[in-house]
Amino acid sequence: MKLELIPDTDSRLHTSVPDFDFANPDMDPKELVKKLSDFMDARQAVGLAANQVGLQYRVFVMKTHGFGRLAAFNPRIVTPSSLKKNFVEKCLTFGPMKRSIDRPASIGLHFTDLNGVERTRNLGGLAAVVVQHETDHLDGLLFTRLGTPVR
Repeated sequence: MKLELIPDTDSRLHTSVPDFDFANPDMDPKELVKKLSDFMDARQAVGLAANQVGLQYRVFVMKTHGFGRLAAFNPRIVTPSSLKKNFVEKCLTFGPMKRSIDRPASIGLHFTDLNGVERTRNLGGLAAVVVQHETDHLDGLLFTRLGTPVR
C-alpha cells in the first residue's frame, strides 16, 4: 500500500475517525505504524494522523526532539491545563501555510499503544501541541478553523 496525502477537501478529513478495533483489526497495528512513520519521516514532519493519508484508523504517529516517538491508537486528551500558550503550527495537508493557535500548555493523553496496552502520559511543550494537532485531525477538525494565519 502506497500512502499519499489526500486533499483538504476530502470528506475523510472533516469527519471523526472511528476507534481502532484491536479485537478484530483489518490491518496489523505494527505494520500500520511503520507505514505512517516512514511517510512522516520521509517528509521530515513531526506528526501524522492516519486520515491525512486517507486511512480511517484512529491513530497518529509523532516524534519531537526531547520526547521521541509515539504511536497513539484511539487517543483521548484528558486533563488539559487551563494555562494556554500560543504556538505557530504547520500541517502536511496544507503545505507551507502557518496558523497561530492558542492551546493548553500541557495535557494528559490516554491512548492505546501498538501492542494494545492502554496508557496515559502527561505532555507539555511541543509534544503537547503535536498531540492536540493530530487528535484534532482524527476528530475531523482542521487547523484552518483554528487560530489566525501567519505570514
